[in-house]
Amino acid sequence: MLFTPLNDLRQVVQALRTHSLREVMGLIAEVMEYRLGQRFDRIHGVDTWEYVPLSRLGFAVGEAHRSGDYRATPVRTLRTLLARLPRDVISSSPFVDFGSGKGRALLVAADFAFRRIIGVEFSEELHRIAETNLRVYRGHTQRCFDLSSVHARAEEFALPDENLVLYFFNPFEEETMARVLSNVARAGQKSPRVISLLFFHLRFRFLVEQCGIFREIALNP
Repeated sequence: MLFTPLNDLRQVVQALRTHSLREVMGLIAEVMEYRLGQRFDRIHGVDTWEYVPLSRLGFAVGEAHRSGDYRATPVRTLRTLLARLPRDVISSSPFVDFGSGKGRALLVAADFAFRRIIGVEFSEELHRIAETNLRVYRGHTQRCFDLSSVHARAEEFALPDENLVLYFFNPFEEETMARVLSNVARAGQKSPRVISLLFFHLRFRFLVEQCGIFREIALNP
């Protein structure tokens, strides 16, 4: 359901007839984020907001299970999350987005003073769009200018040997996520450092817990 325009009370009333108040409020929040995403793209001259179904991503037979439909990271949510990270964690770490798609999370993260910012994307089509976005993007509050997108399988990506902030916007099914987290855990054990995992919609909490090296911490508002 899409309210067009958002302040059309008739559509809100109609939605209330078939949905609970909680559902309608959730729908309104989704539409607001959708419009903010469109505005983000217009301001910065990039292409990140448009949804892309899995069927259009050109995966070979047997590879589609590795990914899902493309949905952009909500701008406000990620900004809020990153703003709560300790400054010393940000300044000492690269930011790595697994399943980075068109690169929106990379652009949002550029407003923070990470050592560098890396996107890892398996879809060649999305990776190419991300490369274009990274070339043209210039933010008024940008603090990191070392941005790149890597076309690779997430479980084959070589993690930088330093402190890390790793971001996951629900990018994988269980098998791929397990392999990526296993690589992260081995890297942390081989070369002790601070590794921070940031999740938007954590579906596989048990996989993180099985690694045995991470502890959940609250990020103060």
